Amino acid sequence: MSATTARSGATGEPLEPGPGRAGAAGLRPVGSYFEAMPFGRAHVLAALALFMASVIESWEQLALVYVSGDLGDAFSIDAGRIGWVLSAVALGMIPGALVWGPVSDRIGRRAVCLWSLSAYGVIALASAFSPNFTVLLVTRVLSGLALAGIYTVTFPYFLELLPSRMRGRAAVYLSIGWPIGVLAAVGVTQLLAGLGWHVVAIASALAGLWVFAIRAWVPESPYWLAEQNRHDDAAAVLRRLGADVPAGTRFEVVAPERAGRPVELLRGRLLRITPGPPRPSWSPRPSPLRWSASSWRRRPGSRRRSCSSRPFWWWRCSSPLRCPRQRAGTWNRSPRTGPAGGFHSAAPQGLMAG
Repeated sequence: MSATTARSGATGEPLEPGPGRAGAAGLRPVGSYFEAMPFGRAHVLAALALFMASVIESWEQLALVYVSGDLGDAFSIDAGRIGWVLSAVALGMIPGALVWGPVSDRIGRRAVCLWSLSAYGVIALASAFSPNFTVLLVTRVLSGLALAGIYTVTFPYFLELLPSRMRGRAAVYLSIGWPIGVLAAVGVTQLLAGLGWHVVAIASALAGLWVFAIRAWVPESPYWLAEQNRHDDAAAVLRRLGADVPAGTRFEVVAPERAGRPVELLRGRLLRITPGPPRPSWSPRPSPLRWSASSWRRRPGSRRRSCSSRPFWWWRCSSPLRCPRQRAGTWNRSPRTGPAGGFHSAAPQGLMAG
């Protein structure tokens, strides 16, 4: 996702964030208001709402794991198909993450959270009443596709609403939501396992009701609002978060650079330089096997036979592994053959002794 970029109005050089810095036109970037922003109740509520969203992500991916036995009995499916059902959410989140990121730049972080969590709740509820394995698998994939929206924006959205001095530590706190979701899934499924997998699926779908908490407590990102030239709305959000922003304030921003797309790696010039599958490469130097064998020589006082003695059994066995140039040798001028040149074998000299 893109981030708002602030530059000075005169030279276009990066503007250092700070409460007292402004561009040539007297404009300040959104980020400068977060430098001295106090941490207050609005931050606590927004952080709590997005923290619980992180818990829901972990919950949904693991809830049915602990009732997989009942799931298999209900649909008469083997362990392989149970595995497909349990991993279907993650499979749906892979393309979903690629879709929701650009969407959040168009409609906003808050709108993505609301639509994503609402769609997830509806689809997850429908999956609880699946009549067969195919419908269950499809609804699970779709629920992952929907849940990927909030999964994609939670971290950047969370940090964009907090004072700058707290963002690093807050990111660590937010990551704790994943293990908490795992523990919650274990506890709830142990309590509801006797009622069947349908009840556990319905309980997971009820997490979609958390969308009302996000709607009430989490404002839109002021960075995104300023990027959309909605300066009055961005100023209102900053005032809600505790910043002192005068009425009529406008923020200096520039349009972010166009984000690349993964599919562009497979087109035109990028296709020619994109690494493909590894290909075998031949080197004129001896392979490690031949080199180590050629260095196995009889040392003074040792009774071990030299590897270079006839016949060269390992040399003949390794012949198919050598490239044509190594098998045929090359004509070179070398001190061994004299100025007239001659046949210079590619084999290590120790192996040609005798």
